[in-house]
Amino acid sequence: MEIWKYYIFIYTPPKVGSTTLVSSLRISLGNKCCVIHLHDEIMLNILTGIQNITINDIITHLALNGKTVYVIDVYRSPIE
Repeated sequence: MEIWKYYIFIYTPPKVGSTTLVSSLRISLGNKCCVIHLHDEIMLNILTGIQNITINDIITHLALNGKTVYVIDVYRSPIE
C-alpha cells in the first residue's frame, strides 16, 4: 500500500458531475497524490467495510498526521 503526502477528497452528492472531475484529476496528477471520491458514509462502508467512522474523521486523521488534504465539494442547482 502506497502512502501519499497529498490527498484530494471529492466529497459530493450524486449526479453533480463529480466523476468527470475525479477522472481529470487522476489523469492529470497520476501517482502524485491520492484522489478519493465519496458521496457519504454509506458509500464508504460499502466500498471498504469501514464502520463507525466518518469521512470527516478520516480527513482529520490524515491532516493531524502531516498529510496535505484538499476537500472539494461540488453542488448543482436542483432546478436543472
